[in-house]
Amino acid sequence: MINMRRSKLDLYVAVLNAAAVHKPLNITGLLLSARLNYVQLKPILNNLINKEIIQEQHLRNGSIVYAITPLGQRLSIQFNKAEEPKAALTNQAKQNMIAILA
Repeated sequence: MINMRRSKLDLYVAVLNAAAVHKPLNITGLLLSARLNYVQLKPILNNLINKEIIQEQHLRNGSIVYAITPLGQRLSIQFNKAEEPKAALTNQAKQNMIAILA
């Protein structure tokens, strides 16, 4: 098995895409969809909530789900366009994207 580490940007985009495609998700759904563990996901999720990119929703049954906001939808679309084969990102562009999320 090849060990391929994902960049910080890749981890954020994985969470954004999971929330955008499978909405809303509980914490387990996010973990599985983004292919992260809890230790990786929790700080990313907290940061995205603080930046109002993902919102936490409390359901009547007491469970908590996470849904992407309109800002998060726009960012997800932007990042996915940037990952298209023809769109070569410069290091500066990657740093700008990370700054938006981090």
